[in-house]
Amino acid sequence: MAALVLTAPGWPEKTKALPSAVVQAGSVGARTISLQEVDARAMATSHKPFRALYDARRQAFDEIVADWLLLKEAKRRGSSVEELKRQVVSGRAPATEADAELWFNLNRDQVGKTSFADTKGSVLKQLNAESEAAALSAFVASLKKATEVHLVLEPPRLAVRTSETDPSQGPVGAPVEIVEFFDYQCPFCAKVSPTLAKIREVYGDRVRVVVRDYALAAHPNARIAAEAADCARRQGKFWPYHERLFANAGKLDANVLRQIAADTRLDLETFDGCVTQHLGAVEVDRDIAEGTRLGVHGTPTCLINGRFQPGALSFEAMSALIDEELERMKSAGAAAATR
Repeated sequence: MAALVLTAPGWPEKTKALPSAVVQAGSVGARTISLQEVDARAMATSHKPFRALYDARRQAFDEIVADWLLLKEAKRRGSSVEELKRQVVSGRAPATEADAELWFNLNRDQVGKTSFADTKGSVLKQLNAESEAAALSAFVASLKKATEVHLVLEPPRLAVRTSETDPSQGPVGAPVEIVEFFDYQCPFCAKVSPTLAKIREVYGDRVRVVVRDYALAAHPNARIAAEAADCARRQGKFWPYHERLFANAGKLDANVLRQIAADTRLDLETFDGCVTQHLGAVEVDRDIAEGTRLGVHGTPTCLINGRFQPGALSFEAMSALIDEELERMKSAGAAAATR
């Protein structure tokens, strides 16, 4: 199999990554200043530009890979790349008027007062373009299986500080660590919770999940719910309590918090004292401070081996990132073994 390898200078705060050569940014007197040192200092201020640069580089990398694979396959078939693309998309079923109407009804907030009759043509065009892109993407993915594609381009990573009091599932030292900052009244966080459970089920001990509180001021009961969950943690019942909080996200008043404590068989006298004295406040404050330091502004936000991922990731999106991290470590191990 042929191998396609594209590289770029390494990022700061790298975790379990392939080693990279030191790239100089400049010097002062006899002291050399590396690009990694400059980037690490800049990352402490904001990691958004680094993420944007990585995303642009990654997109370009994927496009170059796709172009190379399509050209190689077209030559094998004795056709042009354009003819190959036409063959790939010709087998798909075109979008129908019913498909367009369904899209229109599901996205009324985006189309405003425009009628379906006025937008049908543009919607059909959009749906067909998306379908063609999906077919071509799936075809390129099938070509990748027969060709080694090594991604050495290293994403920006943040060093996340965790402690033994942070609720977690999975072994310390697992190849992939997911740290989620969440809010108990955030509907998107409630959607991520079963996704993380499925990730644990599929990947087992290869993944460790750590959850951190990031109660938003806009949600009046999120803070007290987070403190109550810490009180449950002190009695060894964090996870069942945590799950029931999400199931009751719309009604997390003091009575509901206490009822959940009873349902999870906590010692109610100890629980009441813990909640009344706000014993969980220190833990919650520490989580929020760490999230703020890392640049968390909304929930949910996950860091996958330090890779900052805001928003409610689907299982497929999270799984793709985990697979990429596992493949990086596999490649790094293979490279180390040949030295």
